Amino acid sequence: MQRDDHLPLDEIYSTPEALHEDVEKIIDLALYEVSENTPLRLRFITPVSFDEWLEDDNYNDYRLTTPEEHEDILKYATVSYCWKHTQSSIGLPPMPQYRISKPSKDLPGGFKLISCPELVFHRAMMFARSRKCPFVWIDQECIDQTDPSDIQEHLKVMHRVYAESMWTVAPLSYTITNNHLLERLITYIYHRRDEDGNRYFSSADFPREKDHIISSFDECVQGTTELLGLIMQDAWFTRTWAFQEKRCASELFLLVPNEVPSQTSARVRPYMIGTDLCFDMIQYNDVSSLHVHDTYQILQFSGGSHDSLSYLHRLQSYYATSWDYVASGNWGLYSILRSIQDCENLVVADRIAILGHACQFRYRVVSNILNHDEYSFSACVIALIVGNINFTRADSLVLLKETWEKFQRRQAGTSDVAMWLLILLDSAYLADIEVITQFHPESVASQPGRTNSPSTLTSSNDHETSQSMQPRSIRQGSRPDSATSHIFSATRSPAILLYPTRNRAAHPRRHEARRPRRHSL
Repeated sequence: MQRDDHLPLDEIYSTPEALHEDVEKIIDLALYEVSENTPLRLRFITPVSFDEWLEDDNYNDYRLTTPEEHEDILKYATVSYCWKHTQSSIGLPPMPQYRISKPSKDLPGGFKLISCPELVFHRAMMFARSRKCPFVWIDQECIDQTDPSDIQEHLKVMHRVYAESMWTVAPLSYTITNNHLLERLITYIYHRRDEDGNRYFSSADFPREKDHIISSFDECVQGTTELLGLIMQDAWFTRTWAFQEKRCASELFLLVPNEVPSQTSARVRPYMIGTDLCFDMIQYNDVSSLHVHDTYQILQFSGGSHDSLSYLHRLQSYYATSWDYVASGNWGLYSILRSIQDCENLVVADRIAILGHACQFRYRVVSNILNHDEYSFSACVIALIVGNINFTRADSLVLLKETWEKFQRRQAGTSDVAMWLLILLDSAYLADIEVITQFHPESVASQPGRTNSPSTLTSSNDHETSQSMQPRSIRQGSRPDSATSHIFSATRSPAILLYPTRNRAAHPRRHEARRPRRHSL
């Protein structure tokens, strides 16, 4: 796929009609309807002997479970990491030679060595042992990397893999070298009390002596900012998949290596696993607003530069673990796309899958079949949005023409795909059209699962015929009643309708002649 989202649309396409033709081609080829309610059926890494695993830090025998072993009540941990893990093993204790049993003709004895980075596996298992959680999901081990269909099926549910896990752990490569900063971070986030044991909540509530510009509490605030800024330099924070995983995770922990763990204080040790700081991202998110307020109070007292607040807001966005879809409206879509544009990943097409997952669109695209040079990333983004607007092919052409003309009238400013979409969704043409179909969480939970065919990821009922993977042209269902629809709007944006999934909307295009799909789901 061509990474062209930095270019103006009129440099990629000569006319809106040419853009529309490619958008419709992508919709016909790759758009599918998501079924969020179908139970996942995943493979996991688990110790051969649970009791021995709990007792022995050098335990090395694991096996890969089958999808049939995944029950709905099973608690598991997921691992979010960079495949090119750069942490050095110099100075670390020796690690066992891990192996995974996987009965196969190609594996004499049924064993294979691990595929993911050794330190990632080792640290993830130490975390799992600390939680007494014997089921761990690591993509390089639990997805058959030689089977394109297995990869495709996982790409479509990757957000759910992390959202439905009990814990997500991210082993980072950045190493803490300053234990004083670490002590201040732990004190600020977990021990917000003064020397007399009284709880305080901000630097404004903490008494300062007149001859001291910076109090011990202020040092904790500043030390927290400094260390979080250093940790933020880890490549994991710029990874596109990590952007999705950290927002999907129910509980997210960073494992941050400590260069000299033997010199950590008694206050810090409870938050260590082996040589790693186990940092609770949700715990920080709970106090992040106070962090900004405390920093502001320090700046007011000391006369420091307010540039620190801008930096702190950027830091907050890096450590954010959730996304307020309802409050964000169209600006939320714009912000998500901008964040994805700023991240890095090897396969450009994956960004389309991540955008659909992050925005919780009801209709998404099978990204790996679009991973060819003939497809434009910008056109794929627009196709994803247009595919979630409830109108006809002719309507979409009118909308694209109107947006195109608006940009033609612009004398200056950014006109890449992110800004283009913001103008598109602000169109008066959409004022009376239901826009951006999304799932409503309360309605998803009660729906029975359906799928076209048996899958290693989802369960199926043989007597049912699924609509969840059908092309838009043959979707069935009834239009949702406005009384049961969930509507929210953003400033200067059209109303955005959350379709409850129990009331499937009939798509107008199902009555139109559509080109046959060239792939099966």
